[in-house]
Amino acid sequence: MKYCYSTDGGEIYSQQFDDAGAAAGEAECEIDGDGIHDDGTEVEYWVGEAVPAIDMLDCDGSRTGERILEDLEARCADEIGWDDIILALSVEHQARLGRFVLAYVKRHNTNSVYGVRNAVKHVYVVGSNV
Repeated sequence: MKYCYSTDGGEIYSQQFDDAGAAAGEAECEIDGDGIHDDGTEVEYWVGEAVPAIDMLDCDGSRTGERILEDLEARCADEIGWDDIILALSVEHQARLGRFVLAYVKRHNTNSVYGVRNAVKHVYVVGSNV
């Protein structure tokens, strides 16, 4: 598992580290070196798990499968001018479709964008590690 940190209220997370302690240490060094805060000031920062962005979507695939089916249904309806149901999958088959698509994209994705889970707020006293 990888970890990242944020010093701006949890909006933007930086870098990736092998453990939470390394991410926290880097955040504290950044806070000490930013020149914004006086020594002794308490500053909040966050450390969270860095996960592939695709992992931020539904883990069981149900919502993804449902959206894919809805898109296909709308596209078919546009093509043939039909107002009734054209495509029908059970809830389980929609979830299986979603899991398949998510796994496929995760396996073949060439971009390394990540999302953040389980972020924990920390309070650091500026200058206390110097």
